[in-house]
This record gives sequence, C-alpha cells and structure tokens, in this order.
Amino acid sequence: MGGHPLEAVGMGSRLRRPTGDCYDNFSVDFIYDKSVHMHSMCRQINDCATSVSEQLRGTKGYTDCKETIWDPAGNPLYTWESPVDAEGEKTQNSPYVQEHIDLVNAIRTGNQIVEAEETAISVLTAIMGRESAYTGKKVTWEDMMGSGMVLGPKGEMKLGPVDMEAVIPIAGSAPA
Repeated sequence: MGGHPLEAVGMGSRLRRPTGDCYDNFSVDFIYDKSVHMHSMCRQINDCATSVSEQLRGTKGYTDCKETIWDPAGNPLYTWESPVDAEGEKTQNSPYVQEHIDLVNAIRTGNQIVEAEETAISVLTAIMGRESAYTGKKVTWEDMMGSGMVLGPKGEMKLGPVDMEAVIPIAGSAPA
C-alpha cells in the first residue's frame, strides 16, 4: 500500500485456545488513504480450515493478493504467471521459502536487505488490528503512535518462568 493504515475496525474471539490470552480468530478492516479498505482475517483453530488471507477492493477492481486482479464484474484484469521450467513445472518458490533464500543470499554476498521500516509498520499494523478486535473500538494510527502500551513483562527481562497474568480481552470492556 506504500504506507500505513489510518484506522482499523476488527473483531475476533477465543473459541478453543486452551492457554495464554490471545484470540484464535480475527477479522479486521484496515482503512488506508483515499478510503482504500484491506480486509485481513485469520483463524488458528485445530481441525478447522485455516485461513490467513488478505483482500483488496478498489474502484477499478479487487484482488485476493495472490495472482489475479479482477474488475468489479469479476473479469480478470491481470494474472501473474509463475515461471515454468523446461518440463512445464512451476519454478516459483513459496514466499516463505523465498524469504529464506533471499536472506542467505544477502549474507553470502554482503548485499543487505533493509526492511526495518516496512517490518515495523507491518508489526504495528497487526497490533492495531488486534487492539481493535480486543477493545471492540475503531483504532487509529495516531492512537497506536501515542500509545503507552507495554506488551511484555514489567521489570527485568531474564530467562526463566514468566510471571504474567493471562487476561483474556472482552471486546467493549476496555478503552482503545
């Protein structure tokens, strides 16, 4: 998107997660500049279809952020074709494999991959969506940038038992 979301409205729940304080499913509408919406959802529940996916819809079409962009009527506007080898087999790696290949190549060649800002924006975007779901409120980028939220243990950081109370969020009961 070339930037960060302006606001997020999310929902989620904790259906079967036995430990910790995290929801096991989320659905978040991120609103970017020019009223561009990006829907992100995930479900991490054993024995259920698992989905970690994004969808973008604009004035000229929509995409599932995989290989195709469609016009509003559902006609393909663009389809990315994965490279194939001489036998016709796709040669494109999974993005999760490719990121490791890129990292190893960067280390071996000394060509640094500098993605610190993009990574920080991505992580804060995820936290923003999670906080919207946990609180049941719209959360803005300014809310996140001005937040004094502490996500880790208080005091000295050291290895050993974690002495933190697991408080399961209840939407609508906590301030954004």
